[in-house]
Amino acid sequence: MIKGSNYITSFPLLDSFDIDLFANDPLEKGFLQKERIKSLEFFKKNSLPSPKIEEWKYFDLGKISKLDFFQSRNLKEEELNSLINQLPNHGPRLVIINGEYSSNYSNIDSLSGEVEFYNFVSSNTSLGEAKSSYIKDSLSSKNDSLDSVNLAFTKDIFVLVIKKGCIIEKPIEVIYISKSSKENICVNPRLIIISEKNSESTIIESCISYSQKYLWSNYVTDIILERDSKLTHCKYQKEGLKTFHTANTKVKQLNASKYYYYLFNSGSIQSRNKIFCNLQESNSICDISGCYFVTEDQHSDISVEVQHLASKCKSNQKFYGIADLNAQGVFQGKIHVREGTLHSKADQISRGIILSNAAQIFAKPELNILAEDVKCTHGVSIGELDEEAIFYLRSRGISDKEAKQMLIYGFILDTLNEVESNFVVKIFSKLIEEEISKKLVLR
Repeated sequence: MIKGSNYITSFPLLDSFDIDLFANDPLEKGFLQKERIKSLEFFKKNSLPSPKIEEWKYFDLGKISKLDFFQSRNLKEEELNSLINQLPNHGPRLVIINGEYSSNYSNIDSLSGEVEFYNFVSSNTSLGEAKSSYIKDSLSSKNDSLDSVNLAFTKDIFVLVIKKGCIIEKPIEVIYISKSSKENICVNPRLIIISEKNSESTIIESCISYSQKYLWSNYVTDIILERDSKLTHCKYQKEGLKTFHTANTKVKQLNASKYYYYLFNSGSIQSRNKIFCNLQESNSICDISGCYFVTEDQHSDISVEVQHLASKCKSNQKFYGIADLNAQGVFQGKIHVREGTLHSKADQISRGIILSNAAQIFAKPELNILAEDVKCTHGVSIGELDEEAIFYLRSRGISDKEAKQMLIYGFILDTLNEVESNFVVKIFSKLIEEEISKKLVLR
């Protein structure tokens, strides 16, 4: 049911609000309690936005609004072991299961002295003035329904700090596992990443779910890059087809910082990944790219907004997608250049391939340029596979299916061109190849 521009909801989740969850507040006494109550009240008043709101034009939360979602439960030991044994192990990792930190399955001991990790429920550590300031800003209640649900009902808050001057070669994995069995559940993981001055690191987030009932995974990730720091941030989203995936990644960049983001999106019945990047100080660079594969009745919505708030900043957005059967893919990209900034450079491109008559891909580029000394470009192309290219490959003895697979692989692989880590390129090239061979029908 819609009232005004919002859906009316009555989730059982609302009755599980735990006012004393963060009684030992590491920031300041009562801060988290106050912000969580404000978030709860905002959601009760505003509920979920509908497509009547321009930002949500292509993503309908109506299905979520009609379901009864409960707070997630703890999993049994045998369930945990079964899930963990299926995971790849590329090195140091943090494992979050149904929104709770699993110390038994995590391993970041090898990064002692280079990384600090806190989880608010069990850590009793002083965060320091600078970290506390960043974290309080991240955890202040926002006038945003999904952020409000997350802050009010998160079961823990995680903080990952890459320490000053540390260059970490191996990727750090953050693995989110969610599982629903007897009832529909809502999971609200909340992660804050602080990349301190002159640090370099790679973080790979993996989102995986196993659902007998419906599951709504609602992620919020806040990232701060201090001066001259560099972060490569990759996300592998492969949740099950009874999962709704909503994610909000917010990035703040200080002077001469570099942020590289790559999204591989193939899971969930409905997914919305929003990436907001704030180039707050000069000479900052952000590159936001990725790909999606959707088929059957899947819907993928990728929304990117980059704010050029200082001079001499560069940004790039590049997303390619494949849609088959009745699936829908959406890319919404926005570039804002503040008045008075100088030497800004911003590029944006979106491409899509449709493999069936019923599949759809939408693109909505938006440029808001308020300065004169800028170089900004944008482009969109959506179409089918090139029949001439298929014919050429078949004339060389390649089957029709293999020819299509080769063309799609070459098409999607272009999204990895700006990724500097050979290790990351190797991982995601393999994932792309597997997705093409296993998921797409390619009649």
